Amino acid sequence: MKGFISYAHDDIRMFGRFRKHLTATEQAYGIPFWADERIAAGHHWDDEIQQAIDAADLFILLFSPAYIASTYISAREIPAIAARVRTVNGLISR
Repeated sequence: MKGFISYAHDDIRMFGRFRKHLTATEQAYGIPFWADERIAAGHHWDDEIQQAIDAADLFILLFSPAYIASTYISAREIPAIAARVRTVNGLISR
């Protein structure tokens, strides 16, 4: 099982605090959560985000005014997450 964390970059401080709390869950249950902090310089970040969403079974969305206002999140991440959730729940076959 894998997880994905979606957040607005304007909320990086909130994300950092949340990430520390999530570490205990990752360790206790063996569920790694991916976030774009893992994208190395020079990589195609859009492709890496899509691959992480496609591999995820659990999603955490850190909602905030910046999150809601993000064009990238509303146009790319939310639709991809919604499609993946439908797939995970068996509503769409792969």
